Amino acid sequence: FSQTRLDSLWHLRKNLEEASQLKQAQDDWCAKGSDNTAEFPDDLSKELLVDILRGRVNVSVTSSMSHSKVNKVFYSNSHSYETVDYNNLAQLTNQFRFHISTIHHAHEAYLTIPRLKQFFGGPPAAAIFATNARYKLESFRGSEYAPYILTENGIMTTCVSDHPVLNSQYLLFEAQQTYMYGLNMSSALKTVT
Repeated sequence: FSQTRLDSLWHLRKNLEEASQLKQAQDDWCAKGSDNTAEFPDDLSKELLVDILRGRVNVSVTSSMSHSKVNKVFYSNSHSYETVDYNNLAQLTNQFRFHISTIHHAHEAYLTIPRLKQFFGGPPAAAIFATNARYKLESFRGSEYAPYILTENGIMTTCVSDHPVLNSQYLLFEAQQTYMYGLNMSSALKTVT
């Protein structure tokens, strides 16, 4: 198939596996020390992934998988709207032992809090709209109460504007809406600062 969630997961896993093998080859090369006469194993198309596996890159997952060429280079982009996406990402982080710091457009994250807490390195933050979740089928199960539910369960939550979707000039209104739907004033302000 083309540009489906199944394709995305397959390509991500394939590229991470190749990067894992390259990382091991590089580690073996370095372990031999100064007596090593072989050429350093390198592949520029996997360089970013190797750095992710080494913990040198802060991974933030967005919702633009269909625009990236994951079969060539991993741009740390993946659809992340639906509950199945969080399960898939959790599997990858645990299999390859890397941390995801933030998931953007995580409108259904409030439905999978126990799974978010199983991500390698701790749960990622959820970057969402305060009340503008139901703008397409993928995010139809979003909730105005999601920031409150996530925050109350220890998941860092941030509100985004995706300017020009919501004018970033009015980002403070996102915090006001989270307050309207249950967050205390301090937590609401933290979602935009």
